Amino acid sequence: MSERNKGETVFSRLLKFVGLNAIVGLLGLALLAPMFLVSGVGGSLGLALFEAMPDYLKPVNAAQASTLYGKDSAGNWVKINDFYEDNRISIAFEDISP
Repeated sequence: MSERNKGETVFSRLLKFVGLNAIVGLLGLALLAPMFLVSGVGGSLGLALFEAMPDYLKPVNAAQASTLYGKDSAGNWVKINDFYEDNRISIAFEDISP
């Protein structure tokens, strides 16, 4: 046995080991707690945003068709869907057949 460990019992070594592991665990928790907190809050906010969205798009009973557009990843406008009760198109009076 070396001079440094003279007089130490197995219990005191075990107690030091457990104590140091507890300190390291608390330091790790202190470093990781903000990350867990931010990710939890972000997840809750994201879930709340998606829960607030409607389950479906309500049909529009308009006299003329409406078109819904959105942007793709490149920023171009893309047609998503048409909403109409009767697919009518506005034309000038002169274009109506006699």
